Amino acid sequence: MSSALIAMCALMAVPVATVRAQEASFKVENPDRRLWRLRNEDDLFRRETNFQCVHSLCPAATSLLITEAKGPAKRPSKAELQTIANRDVPAALAKSGQPLDQPKIAQTTIKGWPALRGTYAIAAGDKQIGIAFAQIHLDGAVVLLRATSGDRSFAPRALDAFLENLTLRAP
Repeated sequence: MSSALIAMCALMAVPVATVRAQEASFKVENPDRRLWRLRNEDDLFRRETNFQCVHSLCPAATSLLITEAKGPAKRPSKAELQTIANRDVPAALAKSGQPLDQPKIAQTTIKGWPALRGTYAIAAGDKQIGIAFAQIHLDGAVVLLRATSGDRSFAPRALDAFLENLTLRAP
């Protein structure tokens, strides 16, 4: 391959990488490579990343799923966030599967962005799976982190580990 062709390919790649970096709403780092393994990474179609806890320190069925979806152009007000917490999230959970208990959902901010955090449990055969989630509302996007674990008390700890290693674009 000629050096001119290599240089042209390199120049064509630079704008694409720059655009992709500017479009990124968030970046997540693995909080502990000894515990967590990347199962699948974000691609252009699914926009989700899945980590599985593979160490014996983690309870069975412990994983973390991160998804991103388009959201409103501006961040929601406190009243709109309360509507999402009281009406929309419980309705979505009811459609996806019966939670064993009412989800506990609170308004908060995560790294300067309005967010909801919550916990609930679902039945998986004769076992309970604990789920802790954070729904972060960015301008134009919503990032959802959902930690699941066979131990209800471990799911929020797994979520916290990833939230500490989450970088969001500036508010």
